[in-house]
Amino acid sequence: MEKAVATQAARAPSPRFGDLESLQAKIQELNEAIARRAFEIFESRGSIDGRHIEDWIQAEAELFHPFHMELQETDEVLQLRAEIPGFTEKDLELTVEPQCLTLTGNRETVSENSSGKTLYRDACASQIYRRIELPTPIQTNAVVASLKNGILDVWMPKAKQAEESASK
Repeated sequence: MEKAVATQAARAPSPRFGDLESLQAKIQELNEAIARRAFEIFESRGSIDGRHIEDWIQAEAELFHPFHMELQETDEVLQLRAEIPGFTEKDLELTVEPQCLTLTGNRETVSENSSGKTLYRDACASQIYRRIELPTPIQTNAVVASLKNGILDVWMPKAKQAEESASK
């Protein structure tokens, strides 16, 4: 497998071809983490049945940082724009497949100890995960990504055969 290099900005995550086994293992690991946390939530409520979906959704929200994204299409390119404030290029991994893009990230969070009584604290997850099925095949070796001020832009040129069939 070959690596695609991000040339648009030096601070961007480097898109790379998907290693299917590695990606499947990562998905399995994330799924197990959600399941463990959902079970902890279930137990904390006294193991009362009937709220499994709510427990799962709460576990996902605690473990993963939600982010806004937009996917646009032109005749030549697909462009993804994702808002991921607080993540750096070192925190992110962008996996590129012919018709799929996977964005994962993990950042370190530092907690501060204070001597005062905590009245309120907002929790923010330190991981992101999104697998995006693309509407058309792309040229995986020509993908370019840039990260600036918490905005990730990914340009994905359409594969030649996809462009030719669209113009017919």
